[in-house]
Amino acid sequence: LDYLGRKSIIGKPTGIDLKGKKLTLPLIYALKQADRRESRRALGIIRGGAKSREIVWIADFVRENGGIDYALSKAEHYAGLARQNLVAIPQSPARDALLLFVDYVTDRET
Repeated sequence: LDYLGRKSIIGKPTGIDLKGKKLTLPLIYALKQADRRESRRALGIIRGGAKSREIVWIADFVRENGGIDYALSKAEHYAGLARQNLVAIPQSPARDALLLFVDYVTDRET
């Protein structure tokens, strides 16, 4: 969401993870998929503290190298596992709340 989201939806400014030099799953995947030169450029930008225009480049880099799709796929996979495990628990308000939470996390806008 840091690469695609809006502050009003994700609760923090877009790019805050990059500014904080955090390596997220979409970024890690993109770094592994990209050619060496682009990966080095991306890491250099992150280490140097990404500026607004550089955040746009990193977001494009992540998207173009499959990082977003990969992370969304992983989120859906683990959400499915969570749902399977939750439905095995007897029905209760707590279980229903957890199922709603899984849906909220995976279905909210990016």
